[in-house]
Amino acid sequence: MIRAIKTGQRYRCQNPDCGAEIEVRKDSKEGEANLRCCCGTEMKESYSKPVFRVLSEEDSGNWAQLFKDGAAQR
Repeated sequence: MIRAIKTGQRYRCQNPDCGAEIEVRKDSKEGEANLRCCCGTEMKESYSKPVFRVLSEEDSGNWAQLFKDGAAQR
């Protein structure tokens, strides 16, 4: 899988004895391999909880219109 590493992302070593973590400070070029820690273990992006918010009336109206338009195209 080809993926680019983006500024602000956090990656954590999957080795419980290591636990190193990095924060990306500059975007990378696309790469084909996953990040590796200095201990040799694959690093994965840290989990971040989803952020929920209440839609304003304006936002909810826009979404409703998009769903109506999408259903009409099928």
